[in-house]
Amino acid sequence: MAANWLQERLDRRFGSQVRFQYVELFSPESFAFPDVMEAIQQGTHQLPIVLVDGEIVLSGSRLNEGLITRHVRDQLQKAH
Repeated sequence: MAANWLQERLDRRFGSQVRFQYVELFSPESFAFPDVMEAIQQGTHQLPIVLVDGEIVLSGSRLNEGLITRHVRDQLQKAH
């Protein structure tokens, strides 16, 4: 699964600085993200959806490691 591959890559690059969570659509965990669920229902975003620090950074395309890594790195730099 692509999500597992991405998780391994992010773990290798950022270690314990990041937490990766894969959430299956309509699972109980998915309802913890009401903005994402609403965006899917309204058709403004498509799967897969990737959030970094609560912000949608990718929607409806292949998992883009470079794009996701940039967003993670930016968030980590803002935190320091």
